[in-house]
Amino acid sequence: MATKILLCDDSKTARMLMKQPIMNQNLAFVEFFDGKEAFEYVVKNKHPIDLLITDVNMPKMDGFDLIRHIRLQYNFNELPILALSGSEKSSMVAQLLKTGANDYISKPLYNEEFLTRINMTLEQSRLYKENQALIEKLQAMATTDFLTKLYNRNYFFSTIKHVQAQAKRTNYQYGVIMLDIDYFKKVNDTFGHDAGDFTLVEIAKTLQEAARESDIVCRWGGEEFLILVQKSTFEELCNFARRIRLLIEKKDLVLDVDALTFHVTASIGVALGDDNIEAAISTADARLYRAKENGRNQVVCN
Repeated sequence: MATKILLCDDSKTARMLMKQPIMNQNLAFVEFFDGKEAFEYVVKNKHPIDLLITDVNMPKMDGFDLIRHIRLQYNFNELPILALSGSEKSSMVAQLLKTGANDYISKPLYNEEFLTRINMTLEQSRLYKENQALIEKLQAMATTDFLTKLYNRNYFFSTIKHVQAQAKRTNYQYGVIMLDIDYFKKVNDTFGHDAGDFTLVEIAKTLQEAARESDIVCRWGGEEFLILVQKSTFEELCNFARRIRLLIEKKDLVLDVDALTFHVTASIGVALGDDNIEAAISTADARLYRAKENGRNQVVCN
């Protein structure tokens, strides 16, 4: 019922012959007189269409030009195209397929063949879109932390090479911030593991809100987080880390159960990165543990 077909033919009679079997299948449709109108509807105005059925010979913009322009924006599976023609030229089919049509139907139309080709084309497109959605879901699962929805280590290490290359190309430095929630075990022991999960989610939100769009916020593991700060001086990096520490310290964590409010703090270590990202992470991590040893709830920059 959500499927929409676009019919494009300068012949009112031809459109009527196409519409009848489509309506019998309870498929939604829109119709246009020429290729220019169809092009503006699909490409310029971005109306979602599941299938384009177009005649070849039309005024203003013929079927070949329409297909050619559509293919600059949408591939065969994103927007399938069925081409129609009453031409008896044997080369017509090859020309239309080379131009970008998924399939070809000769005029006059026969309802059974017409509907069969429509359904087959729509099914192929549907399967493609489902597969693409599944691929995107699997990619998200591989690169995203399930609980906090932050990026994970896999994503970080797949991205860092691009960040390093850009830093080298533009002569900018990048920074690494390692953050660990203080006494996190006490949160779990006192309020339960649901409260611990809630804390991680809320701290993740705080970090995302504080970070710039170009920064990459990751859950590193357990109650530890990493922020990759692009284009940063050492002073800017330390000031950003101090601001994060203060935001976490002042954040009210309110559990729905009895509206219980509690607070946490974080220990943070920072380091500037270079070609050796492992060394930068190791330095930031060592400074994080010095912050822990020095009494927690603080930033160690050097």
